[in-house]
Amino acid sequence: MVFLYKCLTSPISQKPLSIAIVFGKESHGLTNEEIEVADLLIRIPSNDDYPTLNISHACGIILYEIYNKINNITIGRGIKPVLLANKNDKQILYNTVKSLSKVLKIRPYTAENVIFAFKNVFERAFVSKKELNLILGVFSKLNSLLKKRKIYEK
Repeated sequence: MVFLYKCLTSPISQKPLSIAIVFGKESHGLTNEEIEVADLLIRIPSNDDYPTLNISHACGIILYEIYNKINNITIGRGIKPVLLANKNDKQILYNTVKSLSKVLKIRPYTAENVIFAFKNVFERAFVSKKELNLILGVFSKLNSLLKKRKIYEK
Protein backbone atom coordinates (compact mmCIF):
# COMPACT_ATOMS: atom_id res chain seq x y z
CA MET A 1 0.00 0.00 0.00
CA VAL A 2 1.34 3.41 -0.97
CA PHE A 3 0.50 6.64 0.79
CA LEU A 4 -1.04 9.25 -1.48
CA TYR A 5 1.93 11.65 -1.28
CA LYS A 6 4.36 8.87 -2.31
CA CYS A 7 2.22 7.88 -5.28
CA LEU A 8 1.99 11.44 -6.52
CA THR A 9 5.73 12.11 -6.25
CA SER A 10 6.53 9.08 -8.40
CA PRO A 11 7.62 9.20 -12.05
CA ILE A 12 5.17 10.07 -14.78
CA SER A 13 4.93 7.73 -17.72
CA GLN A 14 6.05 8.99 -21.15
CA LYS A 15 3.34 6.99 -22.80
CA PRO A 16 -0.35 7.62 -22.13
CA LEU A 17 -1.66 4.74 -20.05
CA SER A 18 -5.20 3.54 -19.53
CA ILE A 19 -5.99 3.48 -15.84
CA ALA A 20 -8.94 2.72 -13.66
CA ILE A 21 -9.44 4.16 -10.22
CA VAL A 22 -11.44 1.79 -8.04
CA PHE A 23 -12.90 2.76 -4.69
CA GLY A 24 -14.16 0.23 -2.18
CA LYS A 25 -17.55 0.38 -0.54
CA GLU A 26 -17.66 2.53 2.57
CA SER A 27 -18.97 -0.41 4.60
CA HIS A 28 -16.22 -2.94 3.85
CA GLY A 29 -13.76 -1.65 1.25
CA LEU A 30 -12.44 -3.88 -1.52
CA THR A 31 -12.47 -7.68 -1.56
CA ASN A 32 -9.21 -9.64 -1.58
CA GLU A 33 -9.88 -10.60 -5.21
CA GLU A 34 -10.29 -6.95 -6.20
CA ILE A 35 -7.12 -6.01 -4.35
CA GLU A 36 -5.19 -8.84 -6.01
CA VAL A 37 -5.78 -7.51 -9.55
CA ALA A 38 -4.90 -3.93 -8.64
CA ASP A 39 -1.49 -2.62 -9.64
CA LEU A 40 -1.41 -0.09 -6.84
CA LEU A 41 -3.24 0.52 -3.58
CA ILE A 42 -3.31 4.06 -2.27
CA ARG A 43 -3.97 5.07 1.32
CA ILE A 44 -5.26 8.54 2.04
CA PRO A 45 -4.03 9.56 5.50
CA SER A 46 -6.91 10.30 7.86
CA ASN A 47 -7.73 10.59 11.55
CA ASP A 48 -6.99 7.39 13.51
CA ASP A 49 -10.28 7.76 15.40
CA TYR A 50 -12.26 7.62 12.16
CA PRO A 51 -10.09 6.20 9.35
CA THR A 52 -12.92 5.71 6.83
CA LEU A 53 -13.57 8.50 4.35
CA ASN A 54 -16.85 9.17 2.61
CA ILE A 55 -16.55 7.88 -0.98
CA SER A 56 -17.22 11.33 -2.46
CA HIS A 57 -14.49 12.87 -0.30
CA ALA A 58 -11.98 10.13 -1.17
CA CYS A 59 -12.78 10.53 -4.87
CA GLY A 60 -12.45 14.31 -4.65
CA ILE A 61 -9.07 14.09 -2.92
CA ILE A 62 -7.66 11.59 -5.43
CA LEU A 63 -8.91 13.48 -8.50
CA TYR A 64 -7.68 16.82 -7.13
CA GLU A 65 -4.20 15.39 -6.50
CA ILE A 66 -4.06 13.79 -9.96
CA TYR A 67 -5.15 17.07 -11.55
CA ASN A 68 -2.38 18.94 -9.69
CA LYS A 69 0.20 16.33 -10.66
CA ILE A 70 -0.70 16.47 -14.35
CA ASN A 71 -0.71 20.26 -14.46
CA ASN A 72 2.64 20.63 -12.69
CA ILE A 73 4.70 18.37 -14.96
CA THR A 74 7.89 19.98 -16.20
CA ILE A 75 10.10 18.58 -18.91
CA GLY A 76 13.72 19.45 -19.51
CA ARG A 77 15.48 20.45 -16.32
CA GLY A 78 12.54 19.30 -14.23
CA ILE A 79 10.96 15.87 -13.89
CA LYS A 80 11.56 13.84 -17.03
CA PRO A 81 8.80 11.44 -17.96
CA VAL A 82 10.00 7.84 -18.16
CA LEU A 83 8.61 4.80 -19.90
CA LEU A 84 7.16 2.82 -17.01
CA ALA A 85 7.00 -0.96 -17.14
CA ASN A 86 3.48 -2.10 -17.92
CA LYS A 87 1.53 -4.99 -16.43
CA ASN A 88 2.66 -7.42 -19.18
CA ASP A 89 6.33 -6.53 -18.66
CA LYS A 90 5.98 -7.16 -14.93
CA GLN A 91 4.14 -10.43 -15.52
CA ILE A 92 7.12 -11.71 -17.53
CA LEU A 93 9.35 -10.98 -14.53
CA TYR A 94 6.94 -12.70 -12.13
CA ASN A 95 6.83 -15.76 -14.40
CA THR A 96 10.63 -15.83 -14.49
CA VAL A 97 10.77 -15.66 -10.69
CA LYS A 98 8.20 -18.47 -10.54
CA SER A 99 10.30 -20.58 -12.91
CA LEU A 100 13.42 -19.83 -10.87
CA SER A 101 11.58 -20.91 -7.71
CA LYS A 102 10.84 -24.27 -9.35
CA VAL A 103 14.45 -24.73 -10.46
CA LEU A 104 15.59 -23.94 -6.91
CA LYS A 105 12.97 -26.39 -5.59
CA ILE A 106 11.38 -23.83 -3.30
CA ARG A 107 8.22 -25.18 -1.65
CA PRO A 108 5.06 -24.06 -3.49
CA TYR A 109 3.68 -22.12 -0.52
CA THR A 110 6.97 -20.27 -0.04
CA ALA A 111 7.27 -19.66 -3.79
CA GLU A 112 3.80 -18.07 -3.81
CA ASN A 113 4.86 -15.77 -0.98
CA VAL A 114 8.06 -14.86 -2.83
CA ILE A 115 6.11 -13.96 -5.97
CA PHE A 116 3.58 -11.98 -3.91
CA ALA A 117 6.47 -10.08 -2.28
CA PHE A 118 7.98 -9.31 -5.70
CA LYS A 119 4.64 -7.99 -6.90
CA ASN A 120 4.29 -5.76 -3.84
CA VAL A 121 7.78 -4.32 -4.24
CA PHE A 122 7.57 -3.75 -7.98
CA GLU A 123 4.13 -2.16 -7.84
CA ARG A 124 5.28 0.30 -5.17
CA ALA A 125 8.51 1.10 -7.00
CA PHE A 126 7.11 2.51 -10.28
CA VAL A 127 9.83 0.63 -12.16
CA SER A 128 10.81 1.89 -15.60
CA LYS A 129 10.79 -0.46 -18.57
CA LYS A 130 14.60 -0.17 -18.77
CA GLU A 131 15.06 -1.05 -15.08
CA LEU A 132 12.70 -3.99 -15.33
CA ASN A 133 14.49 -5.33 -18.42
CA LEU A 134 17.86 -5.15 -16.63
CA ILE A 135 16.50 -7.04 -13.62
CA LEU A 136 14.72 -9.53 -15.87
CA GLY A 137 17.97 -10.13 -17.75
CA VAL A 138 19.80 -11.06 -14.55
CA PHE A 139 17.05 -13.44 -13.39
CA SER A 140 16.72 -15.01 -16.84
CA LYS A 141 20.48 -15.57 -17.05
CA LEU A 142 20.53 -17.11 -13.57
CA ASN A 143 17.57 -19.32 -14.43
CA SER A 144 19.20 -20.62 -17.63
CA LEU A 145 22.57 -21.17 -15.92
CA LEU A 146 20.99 -23.22 -13.14
CA LYS A 147 19.04 -25.30 -15.65
CA LYS A 148 22.10 -25.78 -17.85
CA ARG A 149 24.34 -26.91 -14.98
CA LYS A 150 21.56 -29.01 -13.46
CA ILE A 151 22.66 -27.86 -10.02
CA TYR A 152 19.28 -28.39 -8.40
CA GLU A 153 18.12 -31.50 -10.24
CA LYS A 154 18.10 -34.58 -8.01
